[in-house]
Amino acid sequence: MRVDERMESPFGKSSTRSNDASALGWRRWLGLLGLFAASRLLILWTAAIALRAFNKGPFYAAALSFADRFSGWDAGWYLSITNHGYLFDPAAPGQSNVGFYPVYPLLIWLVNGLGLHNSLFAGYLVSNAALLVAGALLWKLAVTELDSPGAADRAVSLLFFWPGAFWFSMIYTESIFLALLLGALLLCRQRRWLLAALAGYALALTRAPGVLVSVFFLVEIVAEWRERRLSAAALGFPPPSPRFSALASRGLALAAPALGHGSFLAYLRWKFGDWTVQRQALVAGWPDTALHGLWSNFQSQWERLEPLHRTLGYPLLGLALVALGVSWMATRRLAYPALGGAFVVLYLCTTEYTHFPRYLAVVPPIFLAGGWVSDHSRLLEILLLAGSAALLALLTALLVCGYAIN
Repeated sequence: MRVDERMESPFGKSSTRSNDASALGWRRWLGLLGLFAASRLLILWTAAIALRAFNKGPFYAAALSFADRFSGWDAGWYLSITNHGYLFDPAAPGQSNVGFYPVYPLLIWLVNGLGLHNSLFAGYLVSNAALLVAGALLWKLAVTELDSPGAADRAVSLLFFWPGAFWFSMIYTESIFLALLLGALLLCRQRRWLLAALAGYALALTRAPGVLVSVFFLVEIVAEWRERRLSAAALGFPPPSPRFSALASRGLALAAPALGHGSFLAYLRWKFGDWTVQRQALVAGWPDTALHGLWSNFQSQWERLEPLHRTLGYPLLGLALVALGVSWMATRRLAYPALGGAFVVLYLCTTEYTHFPRYLAVVPPIFLAGGWVSDHSRLLEILLLAGSAALLALLTALLVCGYAIN
């Protein structure tokens, strides 16, 4: 075998493994389905009890059915895109569905077109199916990076019982975004760059932070180049020259997320005659999405947050930051804390901290770190899972009872 052929093959501890331990066979699929079902039953059971026992909050609407309790807040915007397409009135800019990206409502529309004729049910179906796919992809990624099926099992458990895990089953983009993100990371680690580019393109058409996957791609491209040079040097060969096709595929992967975002803006330009309609809608309707200084926003949020959100948001942020460091220890790949750090910095600069349980739910390094730590300590496994499940139940109860959990 020539050295350039060795360099071109996928590298890393997991890329050549094909044993049964790394395969998601039917037994593990049953286990994954069991975890999924248990977490969804906890959500439904908690919601049913809370509606009877909890005091109702300021956003509680007595007329809503039980199913509608999980279709509030931004869900209406996605359903409006599914049912009516994008709408924007330049004469009266304000909140508009042009602020939301097309992949998720398009999937609802496709499923609805199969004969369901019920966008709400189709949305629940898409979200929960995407969550199962995300669980399977997280398991594969965790086995790839942690070299332990047990750690992968624990990572998936923490995903399904994350404090904000009910958003994965709502009419929200969290589950499809996470599935696409995990797919992009796994394809990148397998060095299947063209498919990774496609996943990155779709990711940026699901939610704006999807463009940050380019951070992971860039760090991995640099790591791949460095590992190829070190491998060649260890064998006594000169550094291999990259081929044009390799450079092109990696360049496309880097550019694909930005191209996805640009495609959406081009569509809005074609439909409404203005490149800036999304920005107009966000500025007028969601001013909290504007970019602020990290420290100034941090101080502002501390002063504005209610005690409940302050008690939940800041400790969760602290745990997430610790998890990013642990993710490097667990995987020995800088790309994971780099990606997670990019997400956290973006959220710290642009959003209200009340959203942290939901936004951090789509940061994979957190679950890789949790799975790795849990695999090394039975006590930590119990504490992490029990704590996550308890917070999941609490936030679910607050959501269905009309409190500002969005």
